[in-house]
Amino acid sequence: MKTPSENIAASLKGKRMLFLENDISLGNGLQEFESILKSANIDYTILFDLSDKPIEEIVKAINEHDGIVFMTQWVYDVSNKLKEYMFSLDKKKIIVEAYINEPTWYYKPKTIHDVYIYTCMVYFGKPQKETEKFYKLSSKAYWDYKNKFDK
Repeated sequence: MKTPSENIAASLKGKRMLFLENDISLGNGLQEFESILKSANIDYTILFDLSDKPIEEIVKAINEHDGIVFMTQWVYDVSNKLKEYMFSLDKKKIIVEAYINEPTWYYKPKTIHDVYIYTCMVYFGKPQKETEKFYKLSSKAYWDYKNKFDK
């Protein structure tokens, strides 16, 4: 069975990913996800300080990429606008939600997009790979998947 990192690399090979970050740097879980993309030579861009950017700039960046990676932060106004925009798109994208405690979605939401959830605990700057999880959501709750990725 592949590791979560290997599944990430295989799932995103040849894709252009966009990190959406509402802070000045990537959070711990996103730093580990970024290192996986770097190791797999997957092209990505990072937009920092989303609340300070015009929504048009963010939308343009989303349209230029195959998917987005973000940390669970639906509390920000810009997050709700982006969620609404993403779910209105007709062109299929990849959505990866990195989370710390609980993801936003346990099942695939009603959307044409491929939706994944990712977590990896980081203690004192070191990723705890045994806590790493990566799931492609379906109509079944993610905790019922037989082997964590391949349903």
